[in-house]
Amino acid sequence: MRNRIFLICYFLCVHILTCSTQSISFRHLTTDNGLSHNSIISIYQDERGFMWFGTRNGVSLYNGKDFKIYQKEKNNSNSILYNDIYHITGDQNGHVYIMTNRGISAYDIEKGQFTPIIKKSTRAEFFSEYLYAATSNQIFKYDGTKFDLFYKMPQNNSIIQRLYVYNDSVLIGTNKGLYILNAQKELTQPIKEGNISDIIRDSSGCYWITAKSGHGVYCIQGKQINNFLYEADDPSTISSNYTHRCCEDKQGNIWIGTFNGLNKYDKQTRKFTRYVKKENSKSLSNSSIWGLHCDLQGTIWIGTYSGGINYFNPQKQIYREYQTSSKEKEGLSSPIVKRMTEDDEGNLWIGTEKGGINKYDPVTQTYQWYTDKNTPNNYRQGNVRAIYYDSIQKVMWFGIHLEGLNKLDLKTGRSTNYKYKKGDKTSIPSNLIEDILPYQGQLILATNNGIGLFNPETGTCKPLFHDEVAFNNTISSFGLTLDHKGILWIANNNNGACAYDFGTQKLSIYKYKSANEHSISSNSINSIYEDSQNRLWFCTNENGLDLYRRETDDFENFDMSKNGLASNIIYNICELSPNRLLVTTDKGFSILNYQQKRFKNYEELPLSCINENALYKNKKGEIFIGGTTGIISFFEKELEESPRSYRIYPFRLIVNGKDINVGDKDSILTRDITYTPKITLKPNQNIFSIEYTTTDYIPFNKDKIIYRLEGFSNTWNSLEQNVITYTNLNPGKYTLVVKARNINESLVPPSRLQIEILPPFYHTIWA
Repeated sequence: MRNRIFLICYFLCVHILTCSTQSISFRHLTTDNGLSHNSIISIYQDERGFMWFGTRNGVSLYNGKDFKIYQKEKNNSNSILYNDIYHITGDQNGHVYIMTNRGISAYDIEKGQFTPIIKKSTRAEFFSEYLYAATSNQIFKYDGTKFDLFYKMPQNNSIIQRLYVYNDSVLIGTNKGLYILNAQKELTQPIKEGNISDIIRDSSGCYWITAKSGHGVYCIQGKQINNFLYEADDPSTISSNYTHRCCEDKQGNIWIGTFNGLNKYDKQTRKFTRYVKKENSKSLSNSSIWGLHCDLQGTIWIGTYSGGINYFNPQKQIYREYQTSSKEKEGLSSPIVKRMTEDDEGNLWIGTEKGGINKYDPVTQTYQWYTDKNTPNNYRQGNVRAIYYDSIQKVMWFGIHLEGLNKLDLKTGRSTNYKYKKGDKTSIPSNLIEDILPYQGQLILATNNGIGLFNPETGTCKPLFHDEVAFNNTISSFGLTLDHKGILWIANNNNGACAYDFGTQKLSIYKYKSANEHSISSNSINSIYEDSQNRLWFCTNENGLDLYRRETDDFENFDMSKNGLASNIIYNICELSPNRLLVTTDKGFSILNYQQKRFKNYEELPLSCINENALYKNKKGEIFIGGTTGIISFFEKELEESPRSYRIYPFRLIVNGKDINVGDKDSILTRDITYTPKITLKPNQNIFSIEYTTTDYIPFNKDKIIYRLEGFSNTWNSLEQNVITYTNLNPGKYTLVVKARNINESLVPPSRLQIEILPPFYHTIWA
């Protein structure tokens, strides 16, 4: 190991050979979404909250909805100087500075114009009251009209790569280490090697310096310098010594982009957590990180070398996502999840469609597939319809589509298959098993040919019902629940529900009756559930949620109109606490406050098409919901919403079908529309649309945006498609107000745009 003149701090005394990382679901923006190039070098957020991305093919401005591309235009001296962008910064007061190797262009946001302010090769720029720019060995200071020489480096062949200005000091990153220039223009060199690629100052006053030359990452704290390096046998060290960018999040963690992934440094534990590209759709799209920025909401934006933009919010990672992967240990074998349960070790067993059984270990965050090719006895587990874990015998039971009942002994790894055999009255009644329920040492099987009582000791089965009426009413059942009184509740396929008393052998039948408002509300029941208060809930496929009232032997209905459900199609239900229940629907999930008899709906989920029986709450209280694109999980407390602060802006004006830009001959916009307080339209400009966006980049649990045109209507309308259109308004003065519903206006100020419609000439006093 080479000698160093500074202290190298080995902050890890114990090497941890395995490391459990917090799951992060990265969202992606690429050229498919309108980005100009998938290689991102620099990221900047302007004072409006809009995101600027410097790419190898121009600048991409993102407003939360759309990209606007700025590129060099032939014969246009007011376009950017070159398309290969090195860096973007700004003054947070209407100006953005775009640096290329051919110079710097200043963009005036209000005017929508670029102006070249320096036309020579520049290596670095930084804004702190003034714009500082560096050539290979000189630093210049821009006062808004011209550049003056600020400092010239000594002749030591070092080339300036990065600048950071704080108070009266300038940190200068070069290809030969880091220099610090103080107020007296005295130069010191605390780091004498490394090609410096980034410099930041965190909230505690420490400086973090990355080096793309393979020297790891440095931290300067007072007079102490720590150098963090990759160690092959310690996964809690940084993932690569080739470090490119760094930023600090709102919790004080340091994020470092390297040649081989993203790293989070936790100052409390003094450990790194690594995130690299994996074979699933929500991982990093590329492991080489060249841009990094924490925005005003705490969202981390990541610019990759060839995978576009990745972003996530570490404070708002509500949902953990479980995706498919081509590699067994990294993901699910199939995206379609049907059933889930948990074993004594805390492993999650997942029944999929066309992918068999998967076991997920939450400690190691790895998967194991139980599929045809590697399952003992080669029993098929393609489409899993039912799943049950016997914690006493340590046995998993599966109902496999058309493959009967399957037993997997976790102690021995041995599997056994039980199938229907024609003419054998002791075989299971059907090879299509929809549910499995334990009862007095036996298993109750719901099938499409009646209900069977299976004896695991003998492997034999007998029908639960022998009389014709009971059999016909339960011939096609797919849901079973045993209540606290020992009553078996049966959900039948479009045939209502039944309750069977084992003691009296009485079968009660519940079906919808239009003449009885308190009958069960639908014959299509997806599932039945008893909560800790002994209340029975029936999830219907068309009319909401029914509560069974034992004292009157009837039902109370909860639905969209009376109780605020997002949908009347209810798939499944679980209890969060005695008076709070979660239901899954075709729109997402909803939480019922039973005391208030009102639902709160959660519709914006990173999951497509929730499946009927794919809801599970584990022993720790974590909720798992499966659909056709994998699984999401969360704890109820993670749904608690802290107030968000963001802005609402108009970003596009269309008049009579034509896009209006600053300086058009129509003279409607003299400033960028985000800065425009008022527009005036002529009588013939009678059809106009305004598109709105918000700078809320957190993808889930978004606020509802509403609007009204004061002077035209007092009614608030929901902004559904981000576009507001008016036609043939009467001449007059109006104010278009767009705001977040029921949100403190100090956090989300309403957008107000004055609109004046001029009268035709013949209606003026001059006519």
